[in-house]
Formats: sequence, structure tokens, C-alpha cells
Amino acid sequence: MSFPALTLIRLVLFTRFRRNSKKYTFDKCVKAQVPCEPDADVREFADTVTGLVADACAGRNTALFTASVAKSMAQHERTSIFLPLVKELGKRKKHFSISYGFFGITDSALVNLISEKNVPVARICANMGPLLTELIDFDELNAILEKGCMLPHFLLLQLEARSSPKTLGTLCMMDLANPCYLQPTEPSYHISASSLTKSVAAFKKVAISLSTPGYIGTIPFHESLLTTIIAPFLGVNGHATVMLNLDVSC
Repeated sequence: MSFPALTLIRLVLFTRFRRNSKKYTFDKCVKAQVPCEPDADVREFADTVTGLVADACAGRNTALFTASVAKSMAQHERTSIFLPLVKELGKRKKHFSISYGFFGITDSALVNLISEKNVPVARICANMGPLLTELIDFDELNAILEKGCMLPHFLLLQLEARSSPKTLGTLCMMDLANPCYLQPTEPSYHISASSLTKSVAAFKKVAISLSTPGYIGTIPFHESLLTTIIAPFLGVNGHATVMLNLDVSC
């Protein structure tokens, strides 16, 4: 996967310590409120959804990562962003055998939210297939997303084509919640046992390694549970999109 060149759209966010202000650079900024009438932003998100699902159906590893900056989103708001992907997949479901898993994840643990049991560390790897369950009722995916989870979490789907060409793709919908984006040395830095703050820092190192021209060395996927799991979505056969919810009023 190649990371696209960033545009000149920038947002400066301030913590209560002004010297810790951070500058973020984005490929695209869109309105938070979806209007009654379709506009370019809505169509662009629809195209993103269609592209991710289509690529997964074609045998690629695709993912949508979401997270919040500043104010945390309500639980139902965090998962509702994934409903269009499930709806799009529903149009194609008859052509695939689907396996699924719903997991809560922190810096130190992975929880199977279907069985409500911790996943042993020895079983956590880039190939999550053995931890998935055959999907019988497609409506169950909507029920899972409507229920949500307090922890950072992800819904992982494996799509196996029923007919030729035989393909095996993966679609991951992951909510990273509201991690602390500051460096550990900064005064406002905070971390909790139920966060992905350390993992997001490892994610950043992976992204920098992948996007640095001429980078030589090992990509540090092994530095966290999160980056171990998402490695396939950032590799050659990967297609990943990151969306941030920004609330600058707090």
C-alpha cells in the first residue's frame, strides 16, 4: 500500500498547554452533519464505502479506521459510521461465504466480544481467520454495530467467493476510540487501561516507515497487538482508509 501525498488542508488544535499545540494534516476535510440533499462530501464517502467493499470482495484486505480527536463520540455514533459498509456488503452477500468476529482491543488485551473471553496472546497474529465464526444471519452484523462497545473495537469479516474466480478477502471496521495523540514527554499526556494510546503511537511508527521513500529496515508491526492485527491492511494487498472525528469546540 502506498500512502497518498498529503494536501495542504491543516487544522491546528490546542491543549490547555499552548506550547503543546499540534498540527494535523489531512487528505480531505468534510462537514460533520450529513445534509438532507446529497452533496459532494456524501457522494465521496459513498464512493469510499463502495471501493472498500468491492476490493474486499475481489480478494484484498480492506479496512476503515475511525477515531476521535478532542471530544469523545457517543457509543452509537462511533459504530454508526460502519453501517453503510455493511449495507453495501449486503448487496453482494449471496456471492460469498462470510465469517466474522467482533473484538474489543486495548494496549494489552484482545477480547472476543461474541464469546466474552480474552484471546490468548499466542493466538493473536496477522491471520485472524481461526478466530472467526461462520455468519448465518446477515442481520446479526447490524445488531452488533447497533450494540457497539465501550472499548476500542473492530468488526472483522472474511469473504470467500462461492464461485470462480475463488477469492478470499477481508473487511475490517475498526474504531480506535479517543486515544491520546501527544508524546509521553508532554505535560498533557494521559493514558488509561482501556485505551489504545501506546498502540496508536506504534501505528504512527508503522505509517512513517511505510511512507518514507527509500526506507530500509523492518516495519515495526510487532510493537503492539493493534499493529500486529492490522498488518495485512497496510501491506501490498491492503487498502485502508482513516477517518477522524474532530471537535474543536472543547
